[in-house]
Amino acid sequence: MAKISNLTEVTTLSNDNEFVVNDSTPETKKVTYESLKTNLGLPYKEIALLVSQSGTDSPTVTEVFNNSGATINASRLATGTYLLSLSASILTLEKTAIIANNVRFPYLIQATRNGANTILIGTYTTSTTSDTVLSNDSIIIRIYD
Repeated sequence: MAKISNLTEVTTLSNDNEFVVNDSTPETKKVTYESLKTNLGLPYKEIALLVSQSGTDSPTVTEVFNNSGATINASRLATGTYLLSLSASILTLEKTAIIANNVRFPYLIQATRNGANTILIGTYTTSTTSDTVLSNDSIIIRIYD
């Protein structure tokens, strides 16, 4: 019998993957990845970002957490208007929640789903779009199953 530490690791899971479970009974059982997610209360993929922007540069994005499988590219469209482009079309219309949090008053941040793989960010000083507002501000994207 092979040692678990010597087995090949699976790095991408699908809902029908199965895991072996030993629950201290003589019978070995299995659990699916789908069941495991449900029982752990993880019915979504999440992307947690810290975003900064200065002058007329495109935003810089630091991924704090990303289990979506998508990569993110940030670009500046106009003063105070930016686009996050995902490498995969995973932002389902009725299953995507976006939380944007700014840490500096009186600035405002707005982030909205702009398509299956894009998020539009607007930054404001009171009611006027403005650059250099983003400073390690968090944007959390959740895509529910």
